[in-house]
Amino acid sequence: MTLHAEDREDYWVSKAIIQKPISDKDKKELLKKSEKLKKLIETFFGQPNIELTEFLKDKKSDFDEIGLNIDYVNTTFADIFNLDARIRSNSIEIFKQILFTQSPLGSWDFLYHQELQKHVSNPWITATCLFSLHKAKLLSLLPDDAVKLPIMEATDWLTKVTYLNTGRGWNNNPPELNDDTSEAKLIDTCYVISILSQVSNNVSEEIFRNSLPLILGKKDKSGAWLDNGNADIICTSYGIIALTLLNQKLSDCELKIPDNLKKDIILAIESGVEYLMLMQRRDGCWSETPTCEQGDVLATSLALRALRRYGLKRSDYPVRIGCNWLMTNFEYCEDTWCWTEESRDKSKKIPSIEKTSAAVSALLISSNFTEFSYVRVVLLWLLDQWSDYKQNIYMAYILCSLLDYLRAIYIEKEFFET
Repeated sequence: MTLHAEDREDYWVSKAIIQKPISDKDKKELLKKSEKLKKLIETFFGQPNIELTEFLKDKKSDFDEIGLNIDYVNTTFADIFNLDARIRSNSIEIFKQILFTQSPLGSWDFLYHQELQKHVSNPWITATCLFSLHKAKLLSLLPDDAVKLPIMEATDWLTKVTYLNTGRGWNNNPPELNDDTSEAKLIDTCYVISILSQVSNNVSEEIFRNSLPLILGKKDKSGAWLDNGNADIICTSYGIIALTLLNQKLSDCELKIPDNLKKDIILAIESGVEYLMLMQRRDGCWSETPTCEQGDVLATSLALRALRRYGLKRSDYPVRIGCNWLMTNFEYCEDTWCWTEESRDKSKKIPSIEKTSAAVSALLISSNFTEFSYVRVVLLWLLDQWSDYKQNIYMAYILCSLLDYLRAIYIEKEFFET
């Protein structure tokens, strides 16, 4: 089941109250109550220091007007009302698990490689775990001393062990399979560069400078970045994000490059943004490639992040309709609401942690603060998943989404309202 724009109140009733799709028979009556209920829940989340019991007592008459008994509300909404506390406590547990699973070399060996007959890591996995530690540090979930060394070791592993002098960047291979002929890949290089530029001030300028030819050289005249010679929305989004962050380092005088390269960076960013806006479909989504007709959650989420990183506001039209597409394309799948992907045999749709995490982070960065109710419901599902993935990159994806939420709620509320 997919939600459409006109069913947003239906979404609120079905998910926030009864946790399942509602029938047309009940819809009319429930919709009358949903707007007031929505405002009550948003009021609660706007007062992070208030206790649930105190809030329910204070608002008893409002809940009575809606027709909901306080005991029923306390039971039915327990997960939603106490979400912030659950996220904080679970984030700390995931954070500790990520620290526990870091290898002595500084990487995270979540992949079992059949040829090598052992668990290995690659730059993407380690960069993602590194970024989750960085986000946790920003929120002071644990003392700085607990994070400083793991962040430094992961950064060293990325810059010394897996950085390729051939092609000047990274690929998705474990270091054991790379040699002097191994080529760097655009998407991996953009991803790692975007994370290193935010996480550490100790990365050599040479690393950033030497990666520019690969990043700048994979564009075509349309403004898109190429994947295997074809224009690609995901590669374009990562390219914009990486160059925008590098351009920020230039502005802050943390990176020195020739003037002609500075101009090339700005032109590449601007042409990439123009390409993204040109490729956005009328309903607000992006597809993985220009020739694909179906909207893609991952491509749309990354495109929104790229546009926001570039400087578009949440009120700008491309951002608004992109968020609208994401928020109205939840699917009810396997007794939960989430974003989905096809199963391996393509016989059915299944919940996707990667796409759900990406969509959540994109909405937190791009959507109206008052619409976080959509995000909260999906976070409940993510909270129930992480314990099944304690040796998997999904754990880091989930942690990043949870930390993005906490940061948005408690640190950057004003930013998200601009």
